[in-house]
Amino acid sequence: MGAVTDWLTGVGTAATAVVAVVAAVIAYRAVRESKRLRKDQARPFVAVTLEPSGASRHFLDLVVRNHGRTIARDVRFSFDKALRSTIDDTGYPIANVKFLRDGIATLVPDAEYRVLFDSVPARHEANRSGADMPDSYTVTVRYKNRDGDALPPEEYVLDSAMSRSAPYAQEFKMHDLVKEVGKLREEFHEWAKQANWD
Repeated sequence: MGAVTDWLTGVGTAATAVVAVVAAVIAYRAVRESKRLRKDQARPFVAVTLEPSGASRHFLDLVVRNHGRTIARDVRFSFDKALRSTIDDTGYPIANVKFLRDGIATLVPDAEYRVLFDSVPARHEANRSGADMPDSYTVTVRYKNRDGDALPPEEYVLDSAMSRSAPYAQEFKMHDLVKEVGKLREEFHEWAKQANWD
């Protein structure tokens, strides 16, 4: 009976050792994954989007924002084709915007750079008239973390036609009120002139 007991003790010891090794491997992987996840969560995350402008949904802003939890350094942009806008002829070509052309030295968490990209109706009309302005651009964003280590590049597709036919509810804001008050003022002055109140 002693041999059976010794054999069972040996099997139990071996099984305990196997369970301990498996538990150690699982714990090691969990710690490694936890470190990777913590590192990913603590990094900057710079995104480039086209968003409706605060002035009107007929305008699109090009927005660069750091959604991450730490600072992004040396943020650089490259576009698959030259940026073009119907407002380029007003003296402010979108391709010459400083932060798009030269990059951003530091972009803190939740900070954003925003610039008027284009008027959706004007762009659509220009293309209907043969201007051949691209509806979409692919932008590659390269940047470094707070320690100066380069992060993998991010690639985004900016599609100006996405909102062209989408219905939306008109939201009136302070600038709309100011415009209406200005119109009322002009009308009042006209009435005053007609009534000789001036």
